[in-house]
Amino acid sequence: MKIVTAKLVRVMTVLAALIVSAEGMAAIPYPNELFQNDDLLDLTQFGEHFESHFAEMDDSGISAKYDMRRKIDRHTIDPQNPMFALHAIGKVTTAKITEGSPGFVESTKSEENRAWGTGFMISPCHMITNNHGVCERELYNGKKICKNDETLNGKSANFSFGENSDGSDFKRRVTGKVIAADESLDYAIVQIDSLKNTPDEVPFIMPNFRDISVINNQISLGAGYPIQSLNENSHKLYGMKARLNAKSMFINGKITFTPGNSGSPTLYTKNGRLSASGLLNSSSTDSNGKPSLNKSVEIIGFPSIGRDININNPNVFKDIVSSIKSGRCN
Repeated sequence: MKIVTAKLVRVMTVLAALIVSAEGMAAIPYPNELFQNDDLLDLTQFGEHFESHFAEMDDSGISAKYDMRRKIDRHTIDPQNPMFALHAIGKVTTAKITEGSPGFVESTKSEENRAWGTGFMISPCHMITNNHGVCERELYNGKKICKNDETLNGKSANFSFGENSDGSDFKRRVTGKVIAADESLDYAIVQIDSLKNTPDEVPFIMPNFRDISVINNQISLGAGYPIQSLNENSHKLYGMKARLNAKSMFINGKITFTPGNSGSPTLYTKNGRLSASGLLNSSSTDSNGKPSLNKSVEIIGFPSIGRDININNPNVFKDIVSSIKSGRCN
């Protein structure tokens, strides 16, 4: 017979608190032990790493210890620094109450600590996340999956992104509607009309819809909201290094990934600008169901996403490109 110690009770309590789910959103089922020594990520050093490309760095240089997520203090980044575009990344949550309605902020904050995915602005008007992060779920063979043949267009999602001036909270909380989605490529494009004609510049990360061969054998940055993004850390972005290789529709790479990171971008710099090469959409777990460190994960390359949008939703593609070129949400 197993003896239940006080320590085990505490662990079980933590696990019970973390095993949460919401329809259409990623569950957050893992404890925090993977993220000890949680120092701030040195963005200046990381920027230098981007530019030098680590051409001679072998895989042994990317260890689980080195790849542990580091918090990113976005409010300290100079607006002229390419890394300022990291303000474009945020949490995607269920739109139980939409923007402009009473109780919107309080409801959204609650969801930010309960169940979420990651998303990011790819233009001043458009956010991208995973299809499975906004779809309705149904139980199939003991697992929750997206409902078959569900039409996501017009479905609302809340998005909390950026960081305020003192680093204490998200800068914006908004509601958008899905205007394009694909289950096989696992993406959803959300248009956020409330950002139209805003006097403030809306940060976005340029998606590389053309050619991402530049990332082959290079060091990239993955950034999103893993399982420790709770309570006082709810708004804090976390970053980790990854070595990526572009192959056809998918990008192969080693990265530390957990639920909550679904919809995170993989990033690199080119010509002094932060760009997105792919969209994370699945994680690896070990035999105990815990996140696997430095395992290959599924990353959808943006050229495949761009082609799909252009073929199936050409007007949406044109609007995204137009918004990127103008730098405004018109």
